[in-house]
Amino acid sequence: MVNLVEDWATFEEFASDRRGRYQLIDAGKKQEVRIAVGDLGFKREYEAEDPELAKIKVFLERKQLLKQFIKVSRNILDDYFFE
Repeated sequence: MVNLVEDWATFEEFASDRRGRYQLIDAGKKQEVRIAVGDLGFKREYEAEDPELAKIKVFLERKQLLKQFIKVSRNILDDYFFE
């Protein structure tokens, strides 16, 4: 189970020195962000021009360069993974 955190600044502070994974999902004119670190997560949908989304993308790029975060492309249930 993932426990969701509502506030980006709080989640960013928690995740700053930890490893995690994330997804950026295009949803038409919006983009959904999903980030998980341990059992805590952040999930929110943003308009493309939202300044908070831009901050999150910079954070994710930095974490990926440091090899602390990995980008997840899709989700597949365990039962279907080797089918």
